[in-house]
Amino acid sequence: MPISQECDVLIIGAGMAGGCLARQLRLRMPDLRLIVIERKQNFDYWVGESTVEAWEDYMTRVLD
Repeated sequence: MPISQECDVLIIGAGMAGGCLARQLRLRMPDLRLIVIERKQNFDYWVGESTVEAWEDYMTRVLD
């Protein structure tokens, strides 16, 4: 039976984009009720993710 939960933001997909969005929202709005759902059991990088300098800048400057 599904568990009913309320949230302000629901992120579907915990890959790089979903995970980074969740982190950024949590840093800016710590009281935000946030749920991230993912169907995969193990996290792994996809080809092409985090391979550009812009990613490194975003990760260190924005995501701390």
